[in-house]
Amino acid sequence: QSSNRFRILIVSRPMRDLATSFGSNTKVVHDEISLEDTSDDIKAYTTSVISATLHAGKFQDDICTKVLEKAHGSFLWVSLALDQLKNNWHTENDVGEVLNDLPGGMEPLYVRMMNTISKQAPRPRTIALRILTWTVCVFRPLELAELEVALESEFGNFLCLKDTVSQI
Repeated sequence: QSSNRFRILIVSRPMRDLATSFGSNTKVVHDEISLEDTSDDIKAYTTSVISATLHAGKFQDDICTKVLEKAHGSFLWVSLALDQLKNNWHTENDVGEVLNDLPGGMEPLYVRMMNTISKQAPRPRTIALRILTWTVCVFRPLELAELEVALESEFGNFLCLKDTVSQI
């Protein structure tokens, strides 16, 4: 009788029943990544993006601080927030307005996105819902070209799907 031992690394968001689903004979080591573990990386990324675009010292620090406060430790939130800012950093007031309007954390941001989609005209709303369906239901992240192929039968050829995704 041979005994094969192997180790598996599973990375996920916190899930109550994940450890118990492996059975009682399986040793599960749980290690959580805290906000402190990622804060330096998020700050470095945020500072890098802001300083590459803006050249106003103190104002950069203020933006970075506000972004980090609202991010709640989420790289994705920071990335989405910085994308919004990039489209609106014409004046200091514009930046302040965008930062004030962005909800803190991912869940309120998702709610805001869904509300924005629901207020659109039928055609863009349908496109947005199909894009969300494909991106949520696939087993791995899709390349933009793969998403375009998936949507082509319903919508035809997109002129620039990247722009469509940004606009919707």
